[in-house]
Amino acid sequence: SSLGLDLLINEPEWSDNGKTIIGAKGFLSIWLMKNNASDYVEGDLPRDWVAEDWEKNLIKFLTDGTDHQPNLENASNDAMVYSFTERSFQDEIVTSIDGGMYVFGVGFLLILIYSLLVTSDFHPVNQRVMLLLLGFMVIGMAIGSSFGLGFHIGIIYADLHPIIPFLLLGIGVDDLFIIIKSTDNLSQKEKELPLKERIALVVQHSGVSITVTSLTDLVAFLISSTTSIPLLRAFCLSVALGISFLYFFVVTFFIAWYTLDERRIEEGKAFLWFTKRVHSVPPKKSTWTHNLYKKYYVEYLFAIPSQLILGGISLLVFGFGIFGTFNIQQDYDPITYMRQNSYQVKFIEAKNRLYPEFGDIVDIYVGNIPYWENIQEMKQIDSLVNNCQYVRTGSHSLYWFKHVIDVCESEGFNCSTEFDFKKAIVFSLALKPFIFADLKLNITILEEFQDFQDLKWHIQSSKSTFQYGHLESISVQTKAMDEIILGLEKIIFEDSDFVSPISRSLAFHQWTANKVISKELIRNMSLNFACITIVLFMLLANIQLSLIVLFTVAMTITEIAGFAYFVGLNIEIVTSLELILSVGLVLDYSAHIGVCYTIQKTGSRRERSQRALLDMGPAIFSGGFSTFLAFVVLFFNDSYIFTSFCHMLGFGVLFGLWNALVFMPLLLSYFGPLTEEELKTVSPTPSVGRVNMAFPCSNSDIAPP
Repeated sequence: SSLGLDLLINEPEWSDNGKTIIGAKGFLSIWLMKNNASDYVEGDLPRDWVAEDWEKNLIKFLTDGTDHQPNLENASNDAMVYSFTERSFQDEIVTSIDGGMYVFGVGFLLILIYSLLVTSDFHPVNQRVMLLLLGFMVIGMAIGSSFGLGFHIGIIYADLHPIIPFLLLGIGVDDLFIIIKSTDNLSQKEKELPLKERIALVVQHSGVSITVTSLTDLVAFLISSTTSIPLLRAFCLSVALGISFLYFFVVTFFIAWYTLDERRIEEGKAFLWFTKRVHSVPPKKSTWTHNLYKKYYVEYLFAIPSQLILGGISLLVFGFGIFGTFNIQQDYDPITYMRQNSYQVKFIEAKNRLYPEFGDIVDIYVGNIPYWENIQEMKQIDSLVNNCQYVRTGSHSLYWFKHVIDVCESEGFNCSTEFDFKKAIVFSLALKPFIFADLKLNITILEEFQDFQDLKWHIQSSKSTFQYGHLESISVQTKAMDEIILGLEKIIFEDSDFVSPISRSLAFHQWTANKVISKELIRNMSLNFACITIVLFMLLANIQLSLIVLFTVAMTITEIAGFAYFVGLNIEIVTSLELILSVGLVLDYSAHIGVCYTIQKTGSRRERSQRALLDMGPAIFSGGFSTFLAFVVLFFNDSYIFTSFCHMLGFGVLFGLWNALVFMPLLLSYFGPLTEEELKTVSPTPSVGRVNMAFPCSNSDIAPP
């Protein structure tokens, strides 16, 4: 290897004669494997099954199969062995995510129980058990269909795909609540209509709400799928497919079963459609949540003292959100995705503790070129690395090409000719065999030694290795990476298919992600809000109301990002994705209130805000709380991906519901659009361009408190 001894042994303890190392604080052992890649291609990359199997058994041996305990014999009590292989990172990500999937069933059960509590009055006829089970079946159909079609058209299965069922579960249950709530919002006269006409009204009403939210969510994810980050692109495309299938199955399959369930209730049958009729069927009562909501919350929300207190709290929380948003750091570190008690994390912590001054290792590769014709270009590589202020001094001293040139100069070879250059390499390998690890020839020396001696070979590729020093911040890491990459791009190999040297480092993936994430997040969020604005203007047909909805959404997103800072999260791939998800989530809450408000044709701004809140508030709260139940169980998982989703989407539900059910109604009561009658009173010119939309909102007046 081209690594020096000082990179491998930490604080060596020497014998009395100073010639033998008898102990050390740490020792780094690096094992290089022969390339055993098979012809089988998966994801456009060859798989080395021999190496993967060997690494798996090595990890099992060193950790004793316990994932974190070292296996040592005849060692001192304080001796520890830490290990890390090529497959370790991916293994831990898969284990971390798969280990959290068991909570999906727990979340499903919690949502089912909660749904039964808020949609039923505990009478055998009026209960909705079978309907809700069929609703959950619809969500499962959407999940399976989106995954199946996605894989069929070539969407990759990314590490974040296991989150999609939780997301579609929350969105789907919200749609179910909206449909079921539509029946309760029918007027008494409408409830007496024949079943077919009554179902038509329910579909007409709830269809507007479901269409608005589904379309805006779909647009948000399709826009986000244009990102340059493959993981984010695959996730957003899969979610977009899931939302499309969910919408289709809800307005077809679920509505059909909903019709049968309404017929069952109308016929007075208990539990199932084929059971006997119950002789005494009490009229369906309002649910306890609706009564509590109407009696206390809506009545007192618009009182002046309540407006001052709740409005002040909303602005205070918004202020904290702004502060946190401006202070949150951008830092993508793959280590955070691993369980903190895993052997991978323990290895990295030990490496940083024992070798704190040593940074990440970088390999520079050169392909099949006439090296003897590009001596100056190869020297430029050494000059670039040695002159970089971020590179650890002396880490490039074992550069193979420099040793070959030294032999040329000492032996009097003319290395600008192919014969002398190859002859110098043969001499160099005899003097310093370690450089052989940096050369890939078209022959195997041990098996074709005579051809090697006769110079009947050529170099297929070569590499050199250097190491950065300690880089303390993301900006410094980016500068260090760019200086090497851009410098190598300026080195041109004339008349060669291999144009310039290329660099590779595991750290470059992390640093490049940090460089791209902020730009991608700003781009995706900007495009999301731009497209959502257009959709809202088209569907709400009112600029004033659309701006209020957008302000509420922007306010909520700011609070989510700000409070992510307070719980210790950073801006990276997962949290960026969660912010994008939150746009569609919180938009649903505000859009429901906004559409219901604009449907009200009579009354003052305050009265219409009250009616919108009364008609849609319980369904919005139930849908939001059910979404929270889908994710709250993730908090008890030790995977960063799951816990960060719990934090971010928990904030989304909390602040989204607060702003939609508290702050936005207060805004509408003062700044909401006027009715046509009010506009005629203000101006003799009648308003034009108004769009009448059917929605599950009653027209019953509510007396102000």
